[in-house]
Amino acid sequence: MNEALLTNNNRRKRNLAANGNCPLCDDVEEETIQHTFRDCDHAMQVWKNLVPRRDQATFFQSSFNDWMECNLHNKPHVNVVQSWSVLFGCACEVLWLRRNKKVFENEFLNVHTTMKMIWHKFREICDAVKNAGGLHAL
Repeated sequence: MNEALLTNNNRRKRNLAANGNCPLCDDVEEETIQHTFRDCDHAMQVWKNLVPRRDQATFFQSSFNDWMECNLHNKPHVNVVQSWSVLFGCACEVLWLRRNKKVFENEFLNVHTTMKMIWHKFREICDAVKNAGGLHAL
């Protein structure tokens, strides 16, 4: 992963932000891509709602790059839905949207709202693929 997303840490390096800390953690932790998508307490709350309790320990164990690759290639540590990679991608997208709402609109989306957005996006994608006749692709 090349750290190209403009997290606060990367924005600070480009003189676009005063500090590189996470906007969701009350500016306590440095906001890296790994922190934003996995290690932030607010992201963990989302993953803990998606990943069964029995699988959570292994879900957070691997290096960040391995974690991303494994989950995006449908070889997860968990067996939640058949198309886990799609659900995982939806969760990452909504986590990034949630972060941007806080940074640019000073609006915080709680876990309940975030989960509703993830499942809505997931169903939308599955329906679109199904209607196109390609559910097996998921």
